[in-house]
Amino acid sequence: MGCRAKTRDRYSVHASIRQKIILFTVVPITLIYVVIFGTGLIQGQQRATAETEKRLTQMAWHYASKVDGHMRELAQIARSTAIFLESNPDQSAQQLYELLRTNVRQSSTVYGAAVAFVPGGYDDKPLFAPYAYRDDNRVEALDLAAIGYDYTQGDWEWWETPQRSWQGTWTAPYRDATPAEPEVTTFATPFYRNGRFRGVTSIDLKLETIASILPQDTEPGLRFVIINRTGDLVYSARSAVVGDNLIRIAAEGHNRELLALAGNILSGETGTTQTRRIRLGDEQLWVSYAPIQSSDWALAAFLPESVALAAVRREAGIEATLLVLSLLLIIASVWVVSGLISQPIIQLQRAVHKVAEGKLDTELAINSRDEIGVLASSFTRMSRQLVAREEALRQARENNLGRLVEGMQGNYFYFVMNRNAEVTYVSPSVTDTLGIEVQAFIDTHQQLFNDPLHNPHASRYAHQVLTGENLDPVELRVQHPDGQPRFIEVYAVAVSDADGTITGLEAIARDITRAKQTEQAVIRARDEAEAANHAKSQFLANMSHELRTPLNGVLGYAQILQRERGLSPEQGDSLRAIEECGQHLLSLINDILDLSKIEGGNLEVNQEAIHLRRVLDSVHQMVSQRADSKGLRLELEIDPRLPSAIHTDGVKLKQVLLNLLANAVKFTRQGGIFVEVKPYGGQRIRFCVRDTGVGIASDQQRMIFAPFGQTAEGLEIGGTGLGLTISRRLVKVLGGELEVRSVPGQGSEFYFSVPLIEAREEDTVEEHSPRWQELTDPRLPAGEQYRILVADDQRINREVLTRLLERAGFHTLEAKNGQQALEIIREQAPDLVLMDLRMPVMSGLEAIHTLRQDSAFNHLPVIAVTASVYTDSQQRLADYECDEFVCKPFNSAELFTKIAHLLGIHYQQDARNDPPGDRERCPPSLSPDLSLEIAAQLQGALELGDIEAVQRLASTLGNEQPQAQELARLIDQLARNVDFEQLEQLCARLASGHA
Repeated sequence: MGCRAKTRDRYSVHASIRQKIILFTVVPITLIYVVIFGTGLIQGQQRATAETEKRLTQMAWHYASKVDGHMRELAQIARSTAIFLESNPDQSAQQLYELLRTNVRQSSTVYGAAVAFVPGGYDDKPLFAPYAYRDDNRVEALDLAAIGYDYTQGDWEWWETPQRSWQGTWTAPYRDATPAEPEVTTFATPFYRNGRFRGVTSIDLKLETIASILPQDTEPGLRFVIINRTGDLVYSARSAVVGDNLIRIAAEGHNRELLALAGNILSGETGTTQTRRIRLGDEQLWVSYAPIQSSDWALAAFLPESVALAAVRREAGIEATLLVLSLLLIIASVWVVSGLISQPIIQLQRAVHKVAEGKLDTELAINSRDEIGVLASSFTRMSRQLVAREEALRQARENNLGRLVEGMQGNYFYFVMNRNAEVTYVSPSVTDTLGIEVQAFIDTHQQLFNDPLHNPHASRYAHQVLTGENLDPVELRVQHPDGQPRFIEVYAVAVSDADGTITGLEAIARDITRAKQTEQAVIRARDEAEAANHAKSQFLANMSHELRTPLNGVLGYAQILQRERGLSPEQGDSLRAIEECGQHLLSLINDILDLSKIEGGNLEVNQEAIHLRRVLDSVHQMVSQRADSKGLRLELEIDPRLPSAIHTDGVKLKQVLLNLLANAVKFTRQGGIFVEVKPYGGQRIRFCVRDTGVGIASDQQRMIFAPFGQTAEGLEIGGTGLGLTISRRLVKVLGGELEVRSVPGQGSEFYFSVPLIEAREEDTVEEHSPRWQELTDPRLPAGEQYRILVADDQRINREVLTRLLERAGFHTLEAKNGQQALEIIREQAPDLVLMDLRMPVMSGLEAIHTLRQDSAFNHLPVIAVTASVYTDSQQRLADYECDEFVCKPFNSAELFTKIAHLLGIHYQQDARNDPPGDRERCPPSLSPDLSLEIAAQLQGALELGDIEAVQRLASTLGNEQPQAQELARLIDQLARNVDFEQLEQLCARLASGHA
């Protein structure tokens, strides 16, 4: 031990000496070289950067000017033609064609030239637009109007824009309608006669010809693109990207540098040019741009940084090579000198490392007679002693391990393989684990490890371990003598001799049969759960149909009966109660189906650009009437820092907010509801709905988010108990979490946040709210007749539809199944078909599919009537080319609206929503004094807007004044409908004594 300590100390000293030699020679020289090289490199790169930016800027301006000059030249052709036509208006058609051919021949980049006259502006023709265009080496001519090209219809920029601006303009790129269909842009300018607009003259520039103006292959990687004011790529050498939008590319790639560059290019600041660096993909680009003055375009020149700095980088590479070579020469010299000094110590170091690696028989050959030589001789004697000691320890280890293996029992066994993957030893515990004897395992192990059916990975496992790979355990399947399979897990390690040569492997095997059985049971349970979930979805789909079909009859007849004249208030109340109960049941069915879709993972998120303020205003408007009827304030506060448009699922966001606000109105008796929308954390939007309602106890705040979970107040007021459950899960798919804070008696606050992804306002989807509620009693205009086929296997459903349609003036036909419907269609040719989907003999889907294959009736309007609300069902309706669909129970106003849309009908209708009979009924005759007294009390309540006071007045009249009971019922009905207009008219009639 003393000898080894001395060796380590001496080695440390010599190693320290060599380090000091290198430290005080090589390191200072290296630092000086690096400083000189770095300074030169920075200065060279700065010069190259300045020169490249200047050159790229000059190129952008130069070629922008060339393109501008060329476009001005072509524009002048169109202007000259317009001036000529104003001075010489009476040109024959042949002269016009020859003039346009001349215009096309003036420049090889002109693709076409046209003159388009206003309707009747030439020789009393409805439309006349002579057009000449280049076809290979020929110039062809035709009349655009003669081939059905109505340029006055639709948004034709080359026709519309010159009329509005009174001057010539270049259009956005588009594909020309000629046979070659090239990408072109058109300069169109108006011409007049006697001060009146007569038409436009135009010149078509074929975009690919711009390449003849711009340099080609002058510099590797140099690219030119032309961009218009909206960010569309007008020209690029890569024709595949023409028409794409630079802002959209930047937004989709989340490339803020490219987005900022696009904004600067499109800002329209004439006379400014900037050279910028942006990263596009894995490439750093230098960009310079300049405006094309004659249009709203800009030309941008792109140059890869690798090309721009190629020269300076080559120089840097040469300088770096020289620096490295000189440093290597210095290091080599120092290394040789220090080696001569410390070589004996290095030899000693290597010998120590070999011993540390297990090569204990290492000898140190140093022939010197100094202290190092003596140390080397002592080290050699020590190494020989270690070899002998290691051999004795190895033999003792093998003996001890053998005794340990003999005692192994239970679920483990041990075995050894030689270099040829042959088992040389296995512990007796193999019999307890696998049920086979020791010798049987040795004889048959090849079959176990080479079974491609049950153990496909085992054959390579032993050989990979014997090559020195460190592998994870491998699983094997073994057939037990009792006929049951056993699964074992084998972990093996290589065994090496003193020289490090692998001589075999040792392995431990563990019985994992019980764990595998548990795993398989879990998999079976998962499969059964998935099957059960699928069965549940099928059950809910079927139950939806079975429940919604009878509901269709109940709600349909309720809507029909409410349209009857002469109903008493009690009958009207009863019918409205039936409809409200049916709608409540329908709401419950829809909520359960929504919850089922969410739990089944079938909820789709439709990310789109929405106008945030419009969505919030729409929600506010939908809830404000309910809030006003209870005398509650409803305030909406939107932080002005929020963008006007964002990307999210607007439908689901609106559904969540409506649920939260509806609950707030329901559980608030006084005070108000406050909606706050503001930025949150920089990358999110926070929505908060706060009320001054009854509040929620802390122990019930978790329960309200569970399906059908309701507080005592909720059970008393009513509801499905699914609104908050669905809202929380909708918020989750939107990327947030719905939370609540509440204090009983003080109110509640529901809040959540969603990702803030800004969108362009022009990309937003407009919200179109159907105004079905305005169609209360539609009638066909006099003299119009339409026949509608109602196909449904349920008599009640057919009767509901036919009564509604015939009341509106339609003629109806009936069919019980799809086959009968096809026969009636072919015989009587109705104007529209209402087709139920589930019918015997032939389903509605099969009938629609057959109808679409018949050329005589493939354009017949078809409205599918379905009781399914699942998305896949609606997708199948689109696949079968239904024009519209309505869900059972259907809303009659929705049905009439869709029929009017498909047939182009404008109904004669009463758009008011008052119950039938209320507007026709006048109050009974009363004494003048009683009429004035009632009018005064009613006027006082109306001036305060107190609906409850109006209802109390109605109740008092009904109880105390028998002759005023009918008037009391009318007042109560108008109050419950919050119809202030009719109440004020009634008050005026009472005050005037005309009651």
